[in-house]
Amino acid sequence: MYEYFPRLGADSINASTMEALVGMYTEFSQKDAIAPGAILFPGYLRVQTGVARSYAHFNFAKGWRDPADTFYLQLIPPLVHFINAVNDILSFYKEILIGETDNYIHQRAAAEQKEPLAVLRELVDETLDHIDTAEKLTASDPELGALFRGHLMGYIEFHFRAKRYHLDDLQL
Repeated sequence: MYEYFPRLGADSINASTMEALVGMYTEFSQKDAIAPGAILFPGYLRVQTGVARSYAHFNFAKGWRDPADTFYLQLIPPLVHFINAVNDILSFYKEILIGETDNYIHQRAAAEQKEPLAVLRELVDETLDHIDTAEKLTASDPELGALFRGHLMGYIEFHFRAKRYHLDDLQL
């Protein structure tokens, strides 16, 4: 990682990767249903297992900018949310098709005592808010804004092109 990314990015990528292993072990070990009221647990587990921090930092390889320019770090949190949320939103259909309920949306629904579709709608709204925040954050930096929009559109396109998500079934 240190060959391709600045030290802070490489450290974050490495830490996020290790965190994912712990998160997957936690998922595997946790046999109990999510308790009503454990509203922070699904998000905690999702951030660990999603490896989104690594994916966010992959946008900022060495030489992207002067290493002293760390403004981009403020874009990492909305990118992390976006990466996990878009995957959860666009995976929901394929998960429903196979009856999978061991996912962020269903876990959050259990914790918040809501229907999964209500949580899905809320997650879409939250994600749109985070995209708007990132657009405002990058408004004064066209290069960073273009990078963010490119990541956003590429990630969504990936989900629509990958057959495993069955999104072509929906004819959107």
